[in-house]
Order: sequence, then C-alpha cells, then structure tokens
Amino acid sequence: VYIHYKMLEYHGNHAEFTVFVDGKTPYSELSFLKMNRIWKDSVENQTFEKDVQGNDLKPQQEEVVSWREMSLRDNMGYYTQPLKVYLTQGTHTLKIQMEKETTSIDWIEFRPPTTLKTYAEKKAEYEANGYKEATAEPIRIEAEYPYEKSDYTIYPIYDRSSPSVSPQSSSAILRNTLGADKWQIPGQWVTWKFKATQSGLYKIALKYRQNIQSGLFSSRSLTINGEAPFAEAETLQFAFNDKWQLTALGGDEPYEFYFEEGEEYEIRLQVTLGDMAEIVQTLQNSLLTLNEIYRSILMITGTDPDLNRDYNFKSLIPDTLTEMASQIDVLNAMVERIVDVVGKKGEQVAAISRIIIQLETMTEKPDKIPANFKQFKDNIGAMGTTLQSMRNQPLELDYLVIAPASAKLEKADSGFFSNLWFQIKLLFTSYFQDYQLSSSSGMTSD
Repeated sequence: VYIHYKMLEYHGNHAEFTVFVDGKTPYSELSFLKMNRIWKDSVENQTFEKDVQGNDLKPQQEEVVSWREMSLRDNMGYYTQPLKVYLTQGTHTLKIQMEKETTSIDWIEFRPPTTLKTYAEKKAEYEANGYKEATAEPIRIEAEYPYEKSDYTIYPIYDRSSPSVSPQSSSAILRNTLGADKWQIPGQWVTWKFKATQSGLYKIALKYRQNIQSGLFSSRSLTINGEAPFAEAETLQFAFNDKWQLTALGGDEPYEFYFEEGEEYEIRLQVTLGDMAEIVQTLQNSLLTLNEIYRSILMITGTDPDLNRDYNFKSLIPDTLTEMASQIDVLNAMVERIVDVVGKKGEQVAAISRIIIQLETMTEKPDKIPANFKQFKDNIGAMGTTLQSMRNQPLELDYLVIAPASAKLEKADSGFFSNLWFQIKLLFTSYFQDYQLSSSSGMTSD
C-alpha cells in the first residue's frame, strides 16, 4: 500500500495512524504506523554560522513541507520490506484512522509486491548492458551537509579525536560529522545528493565510526532515488571499532552502482535492525513472557518471599514452570543465533545467559524460587536494558565517496605522529580558549 501525503499544522511530531481493511486491522504492525515529517538544516553554501571565537554553531532546523510517497513500514524495524495486505478479488474497504497530527492525502495505491534482485543478478545485468567502470575523479560528500532527514534530532556534531576528520581545526570547534547516538533508532534516515560527472560503474565508500555498541555491528539500508538497488543493500553492516574506517560498501569486493553523467542522484541511508531483527523480535517476546512468569510468582510469594516456606509451586503454577522450561530453549537458541550473527560472545550474551542459568535452577528445583526471586527480577531488568541496546544502531559519518570501482581509497586515520602532534596543538590552544565566552555565545557540546 502506497500513500501520497503532505504533513500539515506543524507540532514537531510525526503523524501516527492505523490501517483497517474491511473493518479490521489484519495484524498488529498495521495498528501503529508513521508518516514522517521531513527536515533539513538551515545552512547556506555549506557554511555553518560561527560564534565570536570561530566555533561552528548548531544549525537551526527547518521543516520541509512537500508531497511525499510512502509505503507502509513496520514501525519497530523488524521488517525491511514494505508491509503487505492480502486482498481477494472483488471490492474492499480501506480505512486510515489518524491517531496523532494532521496530514493531507492525495492518493492511495495498491501495487503487487516485487522481489529485489541479488547483487550477483544486478552485476550480470550490468555486463549484459555493456556497462564499464567510470574513470572520473572521485566525488566527495561531507556527511554533515545532508540534503534531508527524517528527524530534527539528527544534526551535525563535532569530533576532535583525529586530524583526519574533515574538516578539522585545533583552534576552533567545527561541526564535521553526523550521526553517532543521534542517528540510531530504526526508521531514521538521512539523504545526500550528487551528480555523476561521467557515465559508468562506481563504488560508494563511507568514512565511518561505530564506537558505541561494543561487540555489535550497526545496520543501514541503502536506497538510490527511492529504490534499493539490490537485496544486499537492505542489510549493510558496520562493525564496532574505536577508530575511523573508510570502507566501500561490499567490503573487499565492493558493490558497483551505475550512474549516468549529469543525472542527479539521491542516496538515502536508513537505520535498520538488519540481521539482528529476528533476534530482537524473539527476545522482545521472550521478555514479555518472563515478566508474565515473574508476575505469576509474585501473586503467590509477594515482593518478599519467605525462604523457609514451602509454596508448593508445582501444584499452584504448573503452567508457569512449563513456560520457564520453554524459555530456556528459546533463549539458548537466541544465544547461538547471536554468536552466529556477531561472531563472538559479548556482554549481550552474558545478560541472557544469566537468565538461562536462573531459569534452569528454578525449573529443576522449584523450592529455590524464593531465594532467586529478587535476582530474577534484576536479571529481567538487565535483559531489558540489553535488548534496548541491541535495538539501537548508532553510526557516525565523516564523509561519503563516490569513486570508480577500482579507485584506491585514502587512509581513514592519521598516523601516530600526526595524531600526537594534533593532540599537542589541542592542549596548547586550550589555554587560550575563553570557555565562558563560548558558552554565552551559544556554543554547545552536542
């Protein structure tokens, strides 16, 4: 289902709505959908306003009010493809019920779903069309100057950890990157525009850093002019690393994209759960079940169980004990799946493993439930925190490069001595910085 809409009456929020087909909502995901407001930074000629000391100021946010086409998408980010509805032949009634905000709708269209080609199929198509690698100079796009974005909370930030970050200064604070923890919620997106200077095959490289989610990767989906170029572009992964990386999409064998000379292209990167979607969804359902188990025990023992009392759990809550045993199997399977996807055991696995061990103890010896009850509650809370962490997909970008497929990329980070000299200059200039003046002029640390 595709909708052509325009947001009205700005209140700062996205619109929320529910879809009914023939009087019913076919499944839960259709009961909480969003229409995005669109934003852009108020920046002219890619130059930020500065304070009296030459520091870049945070740009004002402007809403872009225009007609947009959207497909129905899962608001939780579990599915990368548009949501579908099943229609039998004949007449049907579609109802859109707005829950928040005001919007104008131009048209609604039903389209048969399509299957994306794999990259191998796309590459074979390039060869069949006789497409050759471009020989043009690389095109560099500074990430801190996006064309549009889904949220006003995504705005340029600054990084002074390395002289390689572009642009950089030891004497002034420059807003030179975009993202990090301000661009991590599934569904959030940013776009950039460029024109190809020569027809041919190019690669897309990103200078990025993912130094927040230890032991995990962050995921993004890529679209060009509103369409995913191939299936693999929907689940791009960016691994954890403290240092800046400059890597072409596709890694050692970069994905190639065909661009026509003089044509304008819009690249969109959207936060997605990617390969973690199934894991997060299963763990979310498991967390709800664990809370039900906790409440079932709580009804019998109260908040402060008597350790010397026989509560006879086997007779009072046999179904709960059975569910506890089932959750052991579910969580063990998820631990194996996380290790398979991520490649190692991290702190996320540790939090889940503690729950598994406790469930095994309480299932095998129900008389141990009172002694484990408080810790069981704490471990459920810890698992909830872990789950929220797994849902977040932070990624910080310095710049994008559109380059011929075989072009050599520059180094992502400076050498040891360059970094050392830069840190020395930062230390030296800090003695001459008037922090009170910077604060009064509106310079903030975000």
